[in-house]
Amino acid sequence: MAQLSIDTTTGRLTVADGGFADCSGLESIRQHVWLRLQIFLGECAYDVGLGVPWIQEVVASGTAPERIATIFREAIIRTPGITGITSGPTLDVDDNRAMQLSFTATTDEGLLVFSSPISSKPVQEID
Repeated sequence: MAQLSIDTTTGRLTVADGGFADCSGLESIRQHVWLRLQIFLGECAYDVGLGVPWIQEVVASGTAPERIATIFREAIIRTPGITGITSGPTLDVDDNRAMQLSFTATTDEGLLVFSSPISSKPVQEID
């Protein structure tokens, strides 16, 4: 089933040919993973258990890298359409604290190779 396409660098809906673009298949699974990684734990009013514990663990001082990898692995594997993770996740952080998450996963639609910037601040605040 098609869903609205989101530009994962801006967090905004993708516009093409004067209207909103849609995506399906492997691209919609990739987008769904990206969206799940943007949700802060407790942010979603109807499911406070949904989300990544960004403040509680990911950016908190002293969290072991192995724990951070486990947090992302759990968020990825719980995404509908993902059937397994074949490599990663690997989180690269540059000098400006910008994060790039990479992994490879099997899905209902085929092999997903994911490498995307992720942010530890809500999408609506990204400039």
